[in-house]
Amino acid sequence: MIFINDKKMTERLLKETERVFSFDNIGNYRDLSEWQEQFRRQLGIQLGLDSIRQHSKNTELNPRIIGVDKRPDYVLEKGYIRSEPGVEIPFFFLLPGDGQNGPYPLALTPHGHNRRGKEVYVGNYENEEEAEEAMKGERNIAVQAVAAGYAVLAPDVRGFWEMGREEEYQQGKTTPAMNCNVAHYCLAVR
Repeated sequence: MIFINDKKMTERLLKETERVFSFDNIGNYRDLSEWQEQFRRQLGIQLGLDSIRQHSKNTELNPRIIGVDKRPDYVLEKGYIRSEPGVEIPFFFLLPGDGQNGPYPLALTPHGHNRRGKEVYVGNYENEEEAEEAMKGERNIAVQAVAAGYAVLAPDVRGFWEMGREEEYQQGKTTPAMNCNVAHYCLAVR
């Protein structure tokens, strides 16, 4: 069996790769804002955001709310918004109180590596055990934010819950680890 020597590989990459945006090179820019602008542009290219923007430039967002649940301390709206051709992102939108006294500051709460995605963040628990686990780990982040007076947008992330593959879900193959790997792989190769 052959094992990679990751320490040697890292040392070699650091020697051979020009680190254009290293903090050591910040003196090559007029100011921090110039460095940020160039870094963001290059990061967008590396992540594939430029090609996504180009592919999606004429896409109508068409947000739609499909349900409203008035809870004791906040309003929970379920909706979808188109992000690119053929892709809709499911989300929950939470508003403090009865939702009528805005405007509110906004908190965006993309979920962690939970199998059920945004559901736990907004307090939609599958059972008492999931509720206890969420409270213990303070994973009801959207509920905490709305309690603090924020409007909250809690979307699903690709590879999780409603953004996962239906056939894999039906076969019981969607686990947090699989979803995490798919999401990270897709991000890395873009």
